[in-house]
Amino acid sequence: MNAEMQHHLDLETDYLVARGLTPQEARRQAAAVFGGTTQALESARDLHGFPALAEFWRSARLAGRTLIRHRAFAIMTIVTLALTIAASTTAFSMLDAVLNPRLNARDPGRLYTVKVIPDPRRIGRPFPSQIERSFAGGGATFESYAISGPWRGFYGDAVAERGRKTRAATVRSVSVNYFPTVGVEPLEGQLTLPAGSDVGSERAVISDRLRGELFAEGETAVPGTILVNGRPITVVGVVKRYEGVALLSDDVWILEPRGVPYGPWRLVRLREHATPIQVRSELEALSERAASQIGLPDLHTAFVPTPLPIGMSVKSLHYALIGAGVAVLLIACLNLANLQLVRAMGRGSEMAAQAALGATRSHIITQLLAENAVLVGLGLVVALLLTVGAAELIRVTVPRGIGQLIVAPEISWRMVGFAIAGSVLAVLLIGAVPAVSVSRVDLNSLLKNRAGSGTSRGHHKRYGALVVLQIALALPLTVGAIMLLSFLWGITRPSAPIERVGYDPTPIIRGQLRWTRTDSGGPISLGAIAPRHLQAITAIPGVHAAALAVAARPAGSKVTVEDGSGEIREVETLLWNYQIVTPDYFRTLDRPIVSGEDFPAEGGAEATVILDANTANTLWPRADPIGKAIKFGSARSAAPWLRVRGIVGDRRSAKQRESLMAAGVVRLTGAYRLLTGADTAEMSIYKRYEAELDVRADSAPPVVASAVRRYLAELDDAYPARVELLTEYLGIPQQIAAMRFMTALFTAFGVLALGLACLGIYGIVTQHVVDHRRDLGIRLALGAPPRVIVAAVLRAQNVFALLGIAIGLALTAFTAQWIGGFVGGIGVGEVAWYATTCVLLFSCAVGSALVPAVRATRIAPMEVLRAD
Repeated sequence: MNAEMQHHLDLETDYLVARGLTPQEARRQAAAVFGGTTQALESARDLHGFPALAEFWRSARLAGRTLIRHRAFAIMTIVTLALTIAASTTAFSMLDAVLNPRLNARDPGRLYTVKVIPDPRRIGRPFPSQIERSFAGGGATFESYAISGPWRGFYGDAVAERGRKTRAATVRSVSVNYFPTVGVEPLEGQLTLPAGSDVGSERAVISDRLRGELFAEGETAVPGTILVNGRPITVVGVVKRYEGVALLSDDVWILEPRGVPYGPWRLVRLREHATPIQVRSELEALSERAASQIGLPDLHTAFVPTPLPIGMSVKSLHYALIGAGVAVLLIACLNLANLQLVRAMGRGSEMAAQAALGATRSHIITQLLAENAVLVGLGLVVALLLTVGAAELIRVTVPRGIGQLIVAPEISWRMVGFAIAGSVLAVLLIGAVPAVSVSRVDLNSLLKNRAGSGTSRGHHKRYGALVVLQIALALPLTVGAIMLLSFLWGITRPSAPIERVGYDPTPIIRGQLRWTRTDSGGPISLGAIAPRHLQAITAIPGVHAAALAVAARPAGSKVTVEDGSGEIREVETLLWNYQIVTPDYFRTLDRPIVSGEDFPAEGGAEATVILDANTANTLWPRADPIGKAIKFGSARSAAPWLRVRGIVGDRRSAKQRESLMAAGVVRLTGAYRLLTGADTAEMSIYKRYEAELDVRADSAPPVVASAVRRYLAELDDAYPARVELLTEYLGIPQQIAAMRFMTALFTAFGVLALGLACLGIYGIVTQHVVDHRRDLGIRLALGAPPRVIVAAVLRAQNVFALLGIAIGLALTAFTAQWIGGFVGGIGVGEVAWYATTCVLLFSCAVGSALVPAVRATRIAPMEVLRAD
């Protein structure tokens, strides 16, 4: 095109020379007739290719040159966008990891769990081996079958040890083909039993999380040995743990070469081309055959297949988390939109010059949007890098106790898509409002605004509306952070564990003492067997005292009392249990006897009972309970009459005791009867007898707990029992760790939102001072004191701050509801939290406005009037 245009110029020049003009004059006239070459080039290019893309590319290049000249503004904007986009994307990635955990297994869509109807436990029959044989050989629709169940009938968290390292761990027994059926690959070792393994030894696969907690970095875990509830387990492999996959969210999988004794969880892998109709048809035939073999032909039986559940349900805390991330992004966008609006108004001369040179309104809007697109694009790149780093940080810091709520984020295409969507939103919010506002250039208004006469009230209202929205969004985040900080402070106080359980749980170790069923199948006498075990446990170095307790339910769910005057009253107890304890029970727990006497250490007080204050006040509200008669059963039952020997107290406040009783129908809490030789243990469904064991340590409770755990594991008739510190048994450290993590997360969101809101207030007040420099200068010239100027400036921003707080209080109801479910409900203290947050936010608003307000008092009136 350059050559063609030059050719036309040469032809016109030759023509004019032929008519008698000089070459110089001929070229000048030819160029004047042809017009601007640059405009001709642009017009020609618009006829070919993509004009809109070319226009945007030109605008982007111009935007790049403009931002290079304003480096400080560009860097600040990019950093702000990067932080807020990364925060919202990280929140989304944690929610996405909860809903869509990435299972690196071979074709996970063909994994199904099978539910057996009716459940053998409900019909009182042992688990039928015929069902296992029905699946063991495979079928036309499924290629493999595996089963898992509780390890030796043990539910809940076990304790895994290695050296001095102790961790809570969930344990599951699985068949040897369990992991081949799932189709996952080992991270270390193998996921099946090695050839030639000793059937008598227990071998297991552990999770990568437990491996990192018990083994040092670089240390080989296979082969290795760990203790699980005091029993030695050989580690044969390590596999990735999936929090959101039910059958892969454990820490230890015990490989059972002889099959799982009882397994309620059954897993099948379907063949590649099996249809749902074929699967149901084959499972129906198998269920009918198994039912006939076990003698249940008249019952409706079924094997119900269900796709392997992957992912967890969304809870209120997840809404709060993603809401916090989006709110922070919106606050940042509104803040930057305000800043861009102010900046665009300051570039009025530039916009006017462009309009004078022929730039249309669309050109001006495109240029401003291109500048914001460049800023947001750079911020997006930095944000993705920050998100990857934040995901890794969360992965190594997320505590165990929060696994059902927060999962370490995964890098996925959904995360990138959310970041891009947030960036597009940022471009529209940051660029659209300023671009539309300043695209119509009015030189008269421009001159008036530059004079500082205060005529830009329309722009001031736009600034204020954006600031109001920032404050309204920042208030719920700040309230949530303060709520969590207050709750965290409450549960981390030194007296918090004592207030929770009524005594100091720190030196106490809790576990279960278990016995297997005798050969005769008869009951076990606790009064005969308990002293022998307690004597052995108290002989362990570091043990100060030990006691046993067994729960028992009153006969007929009633308690009968005598008030001292011969009147007999029966009290309904519903599901309430009393405790049968050994003599040193209260001395072991260090619970004081506030009235009466404790059980004698040598026994001999079998016909007596000790009550706590709540139970005593409920049964004898207007009388001294000491010496009164009580029977754990109805008046006509054969239960013996007992005398109240003492009243045990606790360190809870009256308010805490009232709150504990508020949910109960009857205010009965603690009643304790001394263990006698006639007391027997009840057998559980796993053919075991068990009693609660409490041990008080003189020093080093973790070391004592490990020794007690080994003693219980070495008993010939003991099953592996959970033995751990009472604080861990109650979940106190886990709750504190989870609360610290969530508090840190929401506090980061709250601080970021509060800082951005304060920055927005600072910007609007600064612009207000600039717009009213002439008015303020005249006031100062007429003798107005500085405090009057400061008050006038602050008064302008107070309206926006109070309006934003009012709107934010309406939004805070959702924050209280979502976070309240996580901290166990919100009480009357929420009013104090709201008031504290409002005062804090308003104080920050005043503090942010104070700097430009004080600066306004330093305006030189002569300079302002001279500028006019």
